[in-house]
Amino acid sequence: MSAATTAFPTQRKPELLGQTVVVIGGSAGIGFETARRARAEGGDVIITGRNPERLQRAASELGALRTAAFDATDPAALERFFQDLPTTIDHVMVTAADRFQALDKVDP
Repeated sequence: MSAATTAFPTQRKPELLGQTVVVIGGSAGIGFETARRARAEGGDVIITGRNPERLQRAASELGALRTAAFDATDPAALERFFQDLPTTIDHVMVTAADRFQALDKVDP
């Protein structure tokens, strides 16, 4: 005979509580899901995207801390974005890329 055990649900601290996550390309697709998961884990999210309307919809749904609409393949715009951030950043995820430039780097 074995003794019966009672399972108690374990409470865990959200993994990103108190941390700020920047998601470049966070208004749709993998970037949006990454930002959604970061929020679910207690993180504050800052998302960027090229399309201002889609970005605002995503930000509203996520409860984003901040947004910025710009083309992430523009080095000057990317630099301005990071210079203007008002807070410490703990994590950065980049899902935006210039697909043609990336394809140029692939050897056939």
